Amino acid sequence: MNVNPSGIDGKSITSSVAKIIDTIKYRKYAKEGYTTVIWINKENTLVKLVDGRIRDALLTIPSQNAEKMIDKVYILPSKKLVTRLCFVKEDVNVTLDVNVTDTSKISTDLFKKFVNIKLLEDLQAFNMGQVLLGGAIGLIFGFMLALGLLMFYGVMAGV
Repeated sequence: MNVNPSGIDGKSITSSVAKIIDTIKYRKYAKEGYTTVIWINKENTLVKLVDGRIRDALLTIPSQNAEKMIDKVYILPSKKLVTRLCFVKEDVNVTLDVNVTDTSKISTDLFKKFVNIKLLEDLQAFNMGQVLLGGAIGLIFGFMLALGLLMFYGVMAGV
């Protein structure tokens, strides 16, 4: 896509990429090491969405026949899945850092996502002590219920 240099901003690019990923068959995005790469040419006039692969500290971009060192990797959530995202400029050796000036909305959104992830991690945690305690309490209440039923049956049988 050809873009005026003054019209490039991180929010519009990432939202566009997320929409593209949602509409394409996404089997390749789930492969290990796969990265979505936003390729910007030297003159800042051309932006391409290309595929990349991360191995160790190196990003390989087959369609551009280039390799870049990894400085920044972002997470790109879409409706169907979450992929990695890198910004690459043709004449720079490392992946680019996107500067965000107003982080007030991002901070609250990230906090909400962090809380949801933390809650999911807490739910998935397995604690053997809790399992044993629950089992012991279940046995005690089961034994007391059995005694109560036997006493109730004995009283009813004697009448």
